[in-house]
Amino acid sequence: MTPAEAPPELAVAGWRITLLEGDALYAPLRWVLPHAGESESAWLPCHVLICRRDDVTLLVDCGLGVFDDAFEDIPTRATELRDLLAAAGCAPDEITAVALTHFDPDHSGGVVSGSYPDALEPTFPKANVFVLDAALELAEGRGEARAEHAEKLVSALRRHGVEVTGLANGAQIREGARLLAAPGHRAGHACLELTGRGERFVFLADALHAREHVEHPEWDSLNDSDPDVALATRRELIADLAGTGTVVACSHVGSFGRVERSAGGTAVWIDLP
Repeated sequence: MTPAEAPPELAVAGWRITLLEGDALYAPLRWVLPHAGESESAWLPCHVLICRRDDVTLLVDCGLGVFDDAFEDIPTRATELRDLLAAAGCAPDEITAVALTHFDPDHSGGVVSGSYPDALEPTFPKANVFVLDAALELAEGRGEARAEHAEKLVSALRRHGVEVTGLANGAQIREGARLLAAPGHRAGHACLELTGRGERFVFLADALHAREHVEHPEWDSLNDSDPDVALATRRELIADLAGTGTVVACSHVGSFGRVERSAGGTAVWIDLP
């Protein structure tokens, strides 16, 4: 998305949802398509969501931010998150809550500003931050795994008075907005579900990384912490969504879509116009 282009946006479940591409990774194509050539690379977009309803403005994920150089040997393309929000007509002080689907750098780095690791401050000082309990356990250093970058982020947020809350699976951030556990990719990885007016929207985050992974869920395993669990999660989500009319989006696909059944019964991703 260039500044002159309007980002994809739709109204569903009583929410106005904007899909913003600000960052990208120039990654080996085999990250998402295992049969690609060894030398093939492509820009993998990184998206954040703005979800607006009444007096709620929920930001879902925050892009690379202070981690714009976190991927060794992988070129990145980053956009200042404040500029990205401005392109969608949203000022930073309008954000009332932030949900992080997990703490990977391309999802969490923009929740703070400044210089990593020791000169960080909240990008949205008035907004509480929500993650699943398992993700917060990781960020507080209480789990078996450690993620120093996540610990630094949460420490900086709390030092400046921002509340970081861990939620149980299915707990609401606000009415009609909840985090659902989608295990396997990372500790505490979550999808976001929005409901209302008899409709449903699901942000799949990194449960899949390409449209092709709906038809071929086994292709998306290279970057999962627990590939077997992630594959089971992916298959369960696809089965749950297929043919229901639920609108979906994910972190690394640049459009809204639906999961439909082909004439042969196979689940496929269909872009929304």
